Amino acid sequence: MKSRTLGLRVSSLLFGLFCLAHIARLSTRAEVIIGSHRFGSIPSYIAVIVSGVLSIWLAKLAGPWCSENNESPGPKV
Repeated sequence: MKSRTLGLRVSSLLFGLFCLAHIARLSTRAEVIIGSHRFGSIPSYIAVIVSGVLSIWLAKLAGPWCSENNESPGPKV
């Protein structure tokens, strides 16, 4: 396995876990308080969308169906 493909898969997994953590926060309605500032649920909705899209996108790039992964490393003739 190429190191680029491994990096894409690891990044996809991390973004997927990040997305699941925010879904869990939204489902349990846990509050996030930093200092004296409370964060509502809007940042978590945005984080679910962004991290979910990034996770799917990176998984598609790392998959065997991606044309970039199937090209031979030699020069094109």
